[in-house]
Amino acid sequence: MSWRKLLREVEEGAIVYYSHVRYFDWPHMSACHMWEELFGVSSALKAGSKALAIPKKFSVKIEDEAFAEAHRLNFVNPRDDIGTVHFTPVDAKVVAVTEDTNTPLLYEVERGKGRAYLASFPLELILASQAKVSWENMYQVLYEFLGAKAGLRCLVKASDPRVQIEYWNMDEELLIFLLNHSYNKVRFELTGLANKPIEVMKDVSALATYDNKVIIELDPKTVGVLRTVLSADCIS
Repeated sequence: MSWRKLLREVEEGAIVYYSHVRYFDWPHMSACHMWEELFGVSSALKAGSKALAIPKKFSVKIEDEAFAEAHRLNFVNPRDDIGTVHFTPVDAKVVAVTEDTNTPLLYEVERGKGRAYLASFPLELILASQAKVSWENMYQVLYEFLGAKAGLRCLVKASDPRVQIEYWNMDEELLIFLLNHSYNKVRFELTGLANKPIEVMKDVSALATYDNKVIIELDPKTVGVLRTVLSADCIS
């Protein structure tokens, strides 16, 4: 898929997200209209240089007043072979920075009916390269931010990213499948079920409700099943 096709998709209402990486053994990056036309930035890479080093440790802070859940995300970069490029905004705005150095990291630009997002650090590659990911750092906040920008609404959401949620609508009831992908027992908050009757159908080791919060515990590598009523605003 070419970047021009991506631009057309964005103009028609899509959300495009891309995280950039440069390897130090790559040739010099040639000029391309993609950066300005799709992402609203220009490359600030100096002529003849191949890449800029990514810090071994850095923190990301989302700077968007509409996103109340934004907080500091700590990353550890275990790789020596990857770098990045500094970008200068043209008509894009900076929505996330590295908290330590205030370096722009995530850019947002509107194109037609949609938006394009550019991360100047390869965040997903960095996470995938770690021997052990510290999930308590809540990396999913970044993708919840992008989902909110895309207008996505989660019917039920787990506070721990290791738990996958699937639904099954049955007339006036809703079956909720909670998949713990980790090798650890997880305790997490399940939002979207406050003040609703909940019945445990399978393998939920603990369930408690207080202060309009539903707290769940799941054993390692298990699937828990809950049953509750289907709200009028639920979409099949």
